Amino acid sequence: MGNNPSMKITSPDKQIFANGITKIDVVNYYREIANHMLPYFQGRILSLVRCPQGTCKTCFYKKNPDNDEEYYHISTVEELTEQTQLNTIEFHTWGSQMKNKDKPDIMVFDLDPGPNVTLDSIRQGATDIRTVLKQLGLESFLKTSGNSGYHIVVPFNATLNWEVFKAFAKNVAELLENTHPALYTTNIRKNTRADKIFVDWLRNTKGATFIAPYSLRIKNPAVSAPISWNELYKIAPNEVTMEMALQRVKKKNPWSDFFEVKSKQFLN
Repeated sequence: MGNNPSMKITSPDKQIFANGITKIDVVNYYREIANHMLPYFQGRILSLVRCPQGTCKTCFYKKNPDNDEEYYHISTVEELTEQTQLNTIEFHTWGSQMKNKDKPDIMVFDLDPGPNVTLDSIRQGATDIRTVLKQLGLESFLKTSGNSGYHIVVPFNATLNWEVFKAFAKNVAELLENTHPALYTTNIRKNTRADKIFVDWLRNTKGATFIAPYSLRIKNPAVSAPISWNELYKIAPNEVTMEMALQRVKKKNPWSDFFEVKSKQFLN
């Protein structure tokens, strides 16, 4: 994707990551990935993480624009590029549409492992959540977090309010905890889970957000990338780089039926 001549990128050589990745590298990554990323933004409220000094310096979470608009929303390559020019590194989305904010349509389970949890155990956690969801008749999708765990994403046709939606997610997490108490916990306190995986269901709350597909992470130059379930034991949570992500989107999309599934799945 070519550069937008009307968009001046300031400080293009500013180092963003310790491995030498610069601001223009980040801008170009988002320009090139945009057509694959934007479908997950359409009609959604966004929150942003900006790092004006680079990721090794001060970053801040930005939920509301400085203008008259109530929320951020992005629908074009130009708008995405504008945000990266403003030093936005991470993009987070709501689980509901702007036009229907009280009826969520995407559920996310974030596997957050304690420091002593092995990668194989994290992968088993993703499989266990998928199994529970399948038993409930629900299809789920997998992506790397870009950090230490995986995200299991469940698209829905928006029919229920947030309270029921959140209660369902909590029940799934508690089922795992009750079935395998030595491995899973729903306790958010970090000092209780050195050897356990925190099954984070709290993102399924109105106003909460989750990292968007294809977004970079500020902790390291890794991408939160959609992967297939067949790739679970092949790709580590923080393995997908910008270069890998751009190569992957040239191949078969592991989430190709995401929106089709979304239209068919209901919670009653």
